[in-house]
Amino acid sequence: MAQGITPLQVHQYIEQYFLGVGLTKDQVYDAKNETYYWRRGSANLEMFITRFEVTPNHVRYYLRIFSPLMLMPATQHEHVYRTLLQISHNSLCVKMTMREGSEYIFAAYERDIEGMDYIEFYNMIADMEWWADSLDDRLKTMFPDQTAGVPPTGGGSPPQL
Repeated sequence: MAQGITPLQVHQYIEQYFLGVGLTKDQVYDAKNETYYWRRGSANLEMFITRFEVTPNHVRYYLRIFSPLMLMPATQHEHVYRTLLQISHNSLCVKMTMREGSEYIFAAYERDIEGMDYIEFYNMIADMEWWADSLDDRLKTMFPDQTAGVPPTGGGSPPQL
């Protein structure tokens, strides 16, 4: 287990991962947003590190990966929430979420970087890529009108793995 890991080390893990799948940092990293963008199958993904100040003397860092899945329907919210909660129950380590001020539903995977080694990091990305691609396909079948307009992450066309 890696103790005292820093955000810089996680960025090195990220670069190592993308080089391993044939992409460079320039292809996937948006320095302005400090976010990595890519595609796996039909899923768009974005990854970044969030700084969380627990107390003035204690800061934690989280690696976060998101994938937009669908637009929240204008009606039948209870049915949609129930369906997403049921799907989320079986989506190991991945949760469904909505960002404040957004109408999009995302798959999300988050973990404190403390103690993270490269193997755990790699498995986190591989799991999220698989779940995001699987979930967006499943939701396209269940809610076809709500998934047609899901924008690519980062507002552009990220590279495909």
